[in-house]
Amino acid sequence: MSALSPFRAILCGVFVATLMPCACGMAQTASGEERHATSRHVVIISVDGLKPEFLFRHDLKLPAMRGLMKQGTYARGVVGVTPTVTFPSHTTIISGVTPSRHGICSNAHPDNDGHLVSYARYSEIKSPTILDAVHGTGLTTAAIGWPVTVDAPVDYLITPQAPDGASPLARQISFPDSLRAVDDDARSIWASLIIKRYNPNLMLLHFNDLDRMEHKYGPDSDEAAQTAQRIDARIDAVIVMEKALNPDATIIVVSDHGFAPLRHDVALSVPLREALDANGTSEAGSDKRAGRRFLVWSTDGSAYVLVPDARDRPFIQTELQRLKNRDDMGIDRILSETELAQAGGCPDAAFMVGMKLGWGVSGAVDGPAVRDIAHGGTHGYLPDQPSMRSTFIMTGPDIAHDHDIGIIDMRQIAPTILHILGVAPEPGMVSALGVSGHVRAARSSADAR
Repeated sequence: MSALSPFRAILCGVFVATLMPCACGMAQTASGEERHATSRHVVIISVDGLKPEFLFRHDLKLPAMRGLMKQGTYARGVVGVTPTVTFPSHTTIISGVTPSRHGICSNAHPDNDGHLVSYARYSEIKSPTILDAVHGTGLTTAAIGWPVTVDAPVDYLITPQAPDGASPLARQISFPDSLRAVDDDARSIWASLIIKRYNPNLMLLHFNDLDRMEHKYGPDSDEAAQTAQRIDARIDAVIVMEKALNPDATIIVVSDHGFAPLRHDVALSVPLREALDANGTSEAGSDKRAGRRFLVWSTDGSAYVLVPDARDRPFIQTELQRLKNRDDMGIDRILSETELAQAGGCPDAAFMVGMKLGWGVSGAVDGPAVRDIAHGGTHGYLPDQPSMRSTFIMTGPDIAHDHDIGIIDMRQIAPTILHILGVAPEPGMVSALGVSGHVRAARSSADAR
């Protein structure tokens, strides 16, 4: 028996009282036009850290995802955003714009004291998303474990942190403490039960266990492979439930980023602090040893560098270039503020440091500048690294079978979802992927990132 079986029993028990015929049954009372609208169903399943290469590994048993590929259309890779980490990527998937526009620049952001605070609330997203577009159309929505969705305009919401009573679903169910850490097993059960009970038109479902295993053991580890296979079984269970109610539902499997082995962790703050202490004064001549002249904001395989005083930027830039010239720092590129804006990254940063594969940036401010890693993995590298490409599979009515569309842009996913639902795209979104008979890589109608 699985170690999670008692948890499943608790979870299913919580739902027993709620799995009754829906008194408000939209399909039973809707007009003909509303019935047509509510007949459209899309399930988006995100497998955090799923490299496209996993789908083509013969040693992995992934019947559900490979079945979707045979039945539908898939990309060889999805070019992500700057940086290639979970929260910005998931927000781009549902907004169709880059972090510079939607405002979720990393998984966490620095507060006034320089401490990193996780993004959580939907109100922190600065651009419209597919949830805003769908809201008020008569279509219902659900989100399970999707990043940055606390207080989102979602009908049936299970946040990554814990249900907090904000959604209609949460108000109807009593949540024991054991449900507050919602793992992938729980998420798959929630998804199936919400489909059965509420049959939402749009569901966002996020599985996170693969990412955790890849960080801990590496993307090529047995642990990562086994986790991918377990998630495939969870995906199958959700699809079976959805198809039982909605045979013509569109199923989309995505991921947020790729992965690379990690061998060295670099504390960029340490050599920068040493250089500043040795220099002692800023370009303006004021002593700032006691103040914060810079902040290294790690995004794993890259880092933003914030420099509050523009007069300090030439010195910081010189030091970063000096570190790049050292073989033991692992720096691949340094993006200027202008280059970062072109890449769609955080507008508040003076620079972005992109690391070589195998090198990551830590948030440490003291101790050794470089720490070797025995095993593990990371992401967050600049998105033009092929190993950072993510996954896209789509199957549904009129979508070509076993069709490879090559490399696509992550920003195309959101308008494609809205097209399937029959909802107008939000302003500024790029063109959707074609979905009638075949899928094609679309040209952007909003080239500005």
